[in-house]
Order: sequence, then C-alpha cells, then structure tokens
Amino acid sequence: MPKEFKAFIVSALILLILMYFYNESFEIADSPVSVIILLVAFGLTYAWVKNEFFPSKRDDE
Repeated sequence: MPKEFKAFIVSALILLILMYFYNESFEIADSPVSVIILLVAFGLTYAWVKNEFFPSKRDDE
C-alpha cells in the first residue's frame, strides 16, 4: 500500500475516535459549519500523520 493511503486510513481512524469521545455517536453533519470544521480537522490530522509516521526519504542537506 502507498504511504499516502496508510496515512489516510490512520487519520480517518483517529478522527472517528475523537468524534466518538466528543458526542458518543457518529453523527457527522448537524450544520454546514460542522462539515467545514470536520474537513479542516481531517486535513490537519492527515498532514500530521503523513509527516510523523510516514516521512519522505529525501535528505535535506
């Protein structure tokens, strides 16, 4: 599997766990604002997981 796909799966699982602890259900969209917040949170989680656990192999020298 490509590392982007692995990062996507891990990010989705982290976000689902956080959503469950937040409201103890998986209701995603109560309003358009919550959808925007969810997308931003997923983007930030995806970027963090990809950089932290699946770093690129380039050497920054």
